[in-house]
Amino acid sequence: MQLRILLFISSVANFYMIVYAMDDSFFWNNTSVDFYNGLKQQIGNIQQKLNDQEKKISEHEQTIKKLPKFCYGTTNSDQWLPFNQGPSGLMMYINTTSCHFNQMPTYFTSLSGDSEHWTTTGMTSIYRGTSTGFTIFLYPDIGREPKQYSMERLAIRKWKLNWIGIVQGE
Repeated sequence: MQLRILLFISSVANFYMIVYAMDDSFFWNNTSVDFYNGLKQQIGNIQQKLNDQEKKISEHEQTIKKLPKFCYGTTNSDQWLPFNQGPSGLMMYINTTSCHFNQMPTYFTSLSGDSEHWTTTGMTSIYRGTSTGFTIFLYPDIGREPKQYSMERLAIRKWKLNWIGIVQGE
């Protein structure tokens, strides 16, 4: 509701003529008491509307807190490291500190690149998951490719890990 108040006060020998407009309606009052009471009522109405709006805002804030929080990212292909246990495999730690998760989220991952990523295993297996990150172990060519060869081919394959973390709201 658009609220407009126009006050015109004319004083002649302690007599006040007051004109004010509210919602395009004009009221003529002959005393300052009438004006004061009318204004007080209008202020009360406005205060009630503000209280109603604050209640709605509070309800919306509670709804927002219940919504899931998510954060996502994509790594660079140069972040892979050789997995030191065994003849094959790569590993990567994904740091999610910037997401400010207050608990461990559910992480989902996928692998993208220019070639041969369809031959890998492990890209969706989350290890050591916490609210600040997780580790992925990747085995190219179903674990038969030597890790030195895998490291050399990363520049051509351009394998990137895509991830998303989701935490359910309160």
